[in-house]
Amino acid sequence: MKRGIPNVVMNLDNRAKKINPHLLPSAGSAVQRYQSQGGVISEPCSFGRDPLEINDVKVLDTRLLLTLFIHVFVLL
Repeated sequence: MKRGIPNVVMNLDNRAKKINPHLLPSAGSAVQRYQSQGGVISEPCSFGRDPLEINDVKVLDTRLLLTLFIHVFVLL
């Protein structure tokens, strides 16, 4: 184990190199290649129900605001 200033010691052994981004596959291409070789990637999924997914969010906002307004005045 080397001693010294952590960032300096890290940079002495750092072997990371910059590469041309054009050499990397796109995300879709990388996923397809991974899956074709037997890899499994979970598809995005939703959990539960999104309350903001209703058709008219303004109705929900108005009802919520009215409910909060009433509760505030009841507590006063």
